[in-house]
Amino acid sequence: MISEVEQQILARIDDDELIRWVQELTQIPSVWKPELGTGEEPAARWVEARCRELGLETHFEMVQPGRPNVIALHRMAPGPTLMFEGHTDVVTEGDPAVWRDPPFAAVIREGRIYGRGANDMKAGLVAALVAIKAIVASGARLDGTLLLGAVCDEEGDMIGIKHFVERGWADGVNAAIICEPEENHLCVTQKGVMWIHVVIHGEMAHGAMPLTGANTAYAMARFLSLVRSLELRVMADHGVDPFLGKPSITPTIVMTPARGHGEAQKNVMPGASETMLDIRLIPGQEPEALALEIETLLKSALAG
Repeated sequence: MISEVEQQILARIDDDELIRWVQELTQIPSVWKPELGTGEEPAARWVEARCRELGLETHFEMVQPGRPNVIALHRMAPGPTLMFEGHTDVVTEGDPAVWRDPPFAAVIREGRIYGRGANDMKAGLVAALVAIKAIVASGARLDGTLLLGAVCDEEGDMIGIKHFVERGWADGVNAAIICEPEENHLCVTQKGVMWIHVVIHGEMAHGAMPLTGANTAYAMARFLSLVRSLELRVMADHGVDPFLGKPSITPTIVMTPARGHGEAQKNVMPGASETMLDIRLIPGQEPEALALEIETLLKSALAG
């Protein structure tokens, strides 16, 4: 049984507006590209505009050039602070040719909105905005403050939320709703993360004269094979966490030649190869020990 105040708030939710806002925000490409430094700003400006329309106390803080946080508050009466939190960046859309519709079209089909970032997490941000708007529009005088944090760089090093905390915005927060798409599960823990960037250096040579150089592709292949064996052993040793599942070691970037070492050509042997390992940890793992194991594997791969 919901209260009269809850009924008043729920009655203020406009489903059509909610859908339109999700489409609008999804249609703003905000792909995590820290080397460009401008990925999140257009999406953050959209969030800022909605907050100002609602009459919220709104702050726009540039964490790095082109990479802002938006903080908004609705202060009612003295009491606890409830925070809604989400991020404005999304992962890459990959190859647009494999999409049925353009990645940022936010097309509605069979009751679903399709677009890069619609799920993770433009819809979550909009849900927070709609919830705050419904409370404001209802005129309900609740005890406390609503705080919205729309931060940058969740997909990377999380500079946005770090800046949010360092600036003191999290001080005094009593509870938070993190609007991530977690299949309606309550998340009580999360995996740790460690990224390891590996570059193997050799000597470039013409494909017709491979003996005059040192081909790094073979060493990289040996290394990645050893990494896969390590991952299987780590999974066996640590089992399945009841909340987080299995640990993982995932090569996410494999490039030959490595960036900054010339263009790939079919008749040129690479002088450098690189990979990025995205490592997700569960409780009980020691990241330092795992990093040392990976270093040992690299030495073994180089020894050939």
